[in-house]
Amino acid sequence: MAEYPEFEYNSKMQIYTLHRKLDLARYEYDYIFIDAAPNWRFPSQLAVYAADVVLLPTKHNNSFSLNNAAIAIKKFLPQMQNLKKDGTPIALPIFFNGEKITQPLQRLSKGVFFTMMEYTDIGTLKYLYLDEIEITNGTDADSFLIEATAKLLQQTGGRNWLPVIVKELSEDRYEVIGNSFVYAVAERAGLERIWCIIADGTEDARNISRVLAREETPKLNLSTASREEIKSALQFLIEQPNSPLKTVKLATATARIDEAPRQFWKNLDSIVALKCGITKGKGLDLLKTVFYLTPQSQQDAVIEEFSEETLKLKTVSELKTLAKEKGIVGLSKMKKAELVKILAQ
Repeated sequence: MAEYPEFEYNSKMQIYTLHRKLDLARYEYDYIFIDAAPNWRFPSQLAVYAADVVLLPTKHNNSFSLNNAAIAIKKFLPQMQNLKKDGTPIALPIFFNGEKITQPLQRLSKGVFFTMMEYTDIGTLKYLYLDEIEITNGTDADSFLIEATAKLLQQTGGRNWLPVIVKELSEDRYEVIGNSFVYAVAERAGLERIWCIIADGTEDARNISRVLAREETPKLNLSTASREEIKSALQFLIEQPNSPLKTVKLATATARIDEAPRQFWKNLDSIVALKCGITKGKGLDLLKTVFYLTPQSQQDAVIEEFSEETLKLKTVSELKTLAKEKGIVGLSKMKKAELVKILAQ
């Protein structure tokens, strides 16, 4: 590589080139060490992509060294992990011994160490003190269930085998984002500590944690949902206790919603116009708990035009899909000849 300027070998190699070149060597050696410059230019990226573990020599009394290690752990290594899809490379900071440190640098080091831990703690199981944990969205479970479960937890050793999901706020401070019922039970049982899983602080992590804990209902994109997905969601709503949709005919509602030009709907009120048994009020409100829309602009929609001869070669299902894209309704009883005639106009 040294004989080529960087722009040239950059164009001659892929990010995985070194990784593949080392495939045979992996079977001959227990360890392979690759020395790379402390920067994020292409040669360093090749080395990091090829590695299973990245050793990061770091001076705990040098702010530049500490910040470089933190940036590598928080920014650069995740880029390669996302590309490789196998969880590697893993960061392994190595700190020099025998280095003196001042009080200001000691405070700085502590902050940077936490920044590193904030990344590496994600996905780990921790036994946290309850007074380190905050909760914003508590459980809506009945007080009887909390009391009875707390008593059972005390009787069985006080260990919550189902962990609470938390995110880190700062050093030794956490917030519950999932399994809030377990937290409420542990608090009521008077536990001092509780087992928790550390999640990242993203909104996606919070949402999926609450859905997996059955604290929120997952929502379906009605703009793109398949017929079977629509049917399954409607059936779920119809079978709810005291459902305002219990008189809705599942097959009729599914067919009319599926055949409607829902990719252009701006809100779910359009369902009312389909006359499928779903009306404004409680029925429509219940529908909004499982469906959402990502409307497509009709101006942006590109609808392919076909000749009558080409249309005749398509199946009924394909013709109905084309008709839906054009906003044509009432397709369920149409036969192939009718569909061809309407689409050819």
